[in-house]
Amino acid sequence: SESSNSKSASNDNQKKRRRSTKEIEVGSDLEDLMEEQEEQPGDYADFSSMKLRDDHLLRPIWVLPDGRIFMEVFAPHYREVYDFLISIAHPLARTRLMHQYKINHASLYAATSLGLETTHIVKQLDRFSKNELPRTVVDYVTTYTERFGKATLVLKKGRYFVESHALHVLQQLMSDP
Repeated sequence: SESSNSKSASNDNQKKRRRSTKEIEVGSDLEDLMEEQEEQPGDYADFSSMKLRDDHLLRPIWVLPDGRIFMEVFAPHYREVYDFLISIAHPLARTRLMHQYKINHASLYAATSLGLETTHIVKQLDRFSKNELPRTVVDYVTTYTERFGKATLVLKKGRYFVESHALHVLQQLMSDP
């Protein structure tokens, strides 16, 4: 009976779906990746294949391919990184030694409304990350920050108008019924 219990526990562990960083495709939507994790409670992600930088001990954050960011509170530059992360990501958990954040559409919209540009966000993430910045995160940040603020809806004399400094944005809006 005891051996059958250990066999079933072993089978349960084998049934857990392991997802490595190599399986996360470039262009994956971070929202979809986070939903996948929430839907499968026994699931876990294996990020052991992420490449650490040589000076990783001097950097305070881990940037994961699914858009989560872990920050070591005891690391150098904590205060600067904390202020930056609050402006680009939503806090999920803040324990005494480790904080967890999540990049999503709303947080990137807030960042762009504060005047942060795509290149600045990517450069800062790269500067503070212990690991090489995942391509999925770079693509996600680039895609969504470049979309925000391109057109505004203006009310004039009881009528709504769309204004934009970019002609291609107006053309794209007019071509979409």
